[in-house]
Amino acid sequence: MTSDRWADPKVGSPVDIDVLIPTVGRPAELAVTLAGLAAQDDPPFRVIISDQSDDAIGTAHPAVEAMVRVLRAQGRTVEVHRHLPRRGLAEQRQYLFDCSSAPAVLYLDDDVWLEPGQLETMSSALDTLGCGFVGEAVQGLSYLDDERPEQQSGFELWSAKVEPERVRRGLPAFDRWPLHNAANLTHIARRIPLSSHGWAAYKVASVGGCVLYSRHVLEEAGAFRFWSDLPAQHSGLTGLTVLSTPHPAALARSLVTSAQALRSFYMLVFQLPWIPERLLRRRLTSLLERMGLTSSVAASYGSFMSEPRRLTGGLNWYRGIALPDKRASPNSTVLVPTTYIWGNGDQALGRRAAELTRPFIAARYRFVELAENHWLPENAPDVVAREIIAGATSR
Repeated sequence: MTSDRWADPKVGSPVDIDVLIPTVGRPAELAVTLAGLAAQDDPPFRVIISDQSDDAIGTAHPAVEAMVRVLRAQGRTVEVHRHLPRRGLAEQRQYLFDCSSAPAVLYLDDDVWLEPGQLETMSSALDTLGCGFVGEAVQGLSYLDDERPEQQSGFELWSAKVEPERVRRGLPAFDRWPLHNAANLTHIARRIPLSSHGWAAYKVASVGGCVLYSRHVLEEAGAFRFWSDLPAQHSGLTGLTVLSTPHPAALARSLVTSAQALRSFYMLVFQLPWIPERLLRRRLTSLLERMGLTSSVAASYGSFMSEPRRLTGGLNWYRGIALPDKRASPNSTVLVPTTYIWGNGDQALGRRAAELTRPFIAARYRFVELAENHWLPENAPDVVAREIIAGATSR
C-alpha cells in the first residue's frame, strides 16, 4: 500500500475482490495473513473474517486488532463476524460467501502470507484465462532444501485455453496431487520461464489455501451449499480410520492407570535439543529393526532420515505435542464413524490406551485388534487395506 493513500476514507467504496478468511483460534497466524494483505495494492478489495473461536481469541488478540487497524487506515473495509456454532468447513465457507458481494472472492486460509502484488497477479490470471478459478499453491519454505523431483514429474503447463478436466483416482490427472507438497512449486519455478504477465498457468489435481473464484461461476456451481447434506460438525470428514494411535485423552489417562508411561518415556527423551539427533542418526536403522520392522524397510527409513533436517523434522513432531492448540480440546469427542486398528504387540502404545478410546467416539465405532506390532502398514498392508475399506463402506 503506497503511503499517499493512507487514511483515505474509501471505506464502503465498490471493490473487485472480497477476501474471505475462515479462522479458529489462531491469532498469530491470522495476524501474519492480514499483514500480507496490507502489502497489497490494486485491485480494490474488502476483507471478511469469520471467527469460530470459542473465546473470540482469533480476532480479539492485540496483534490481529493492530493489523485490522492498519488495513482500515489504508481505506479497506474489514468485517469481523463471530460465527458459531461450528458446523464444519463447508458451512463456514458458505457463510463467508453469503457475506460477500464482489465479482471475485478469494478464499484465503488464516495461516497464509501473500507476497506483495500477488492479489493483482491472481486477478490478472483469472481475467486473462477466463476460467472459474485460479489458485496459488501454498509453499512450505522450511522445505527449500528438500527438493523432490519424483513429485514434480506431473507438472504440465497449459499450452492453450484452459478447459475443464475430469480428475479421478486412476486417471492421469490425479497423479498430479503431489505437486503442491513441501516447496515443489518453488523449485519448479526456478526452471520455468514466466510470461510477460509474471505468472504461468499449469494443470492441477486440486488446489487450496489461496483460491480466487469468479463469483458468478461459483454461484452457478452451487457454491458450498452442499454443506447441509453433510453430517453435523463434518469439518470436511465423513469418517475416520486410525492406525495404532489412541485418542489423546485416552492416552493421557493410560499414563496414570497402566504401564503406558514407561512405554512413552522415549517421548520425554525426544524433548532434549540435538542429543536425540546425535544418538539416532547412526543407530536408527538397527533400532527400527529391534522394534519390529523388516531389515529392508528399516534400512529405507534410516536412509531417508539420514538427510539433513529430516530427522529433526520427525523429532519436532514429538517436541510439539505439549504445545497448546486452541483449535481443539484434547478431550474433544469424535463425531464421525471411526475405525481404530491396533496391534496387540505394539511396543509403544499399550492395550489400556486402546481400550480407553471408545468413550470418546460419539458415532459408529469399529475396534480392530490385530496380532501385529506397531508397524501395521509395513507389516500387514493387505489386512490394513481390507479393514480400511470395510470401515469406509460401512459408514
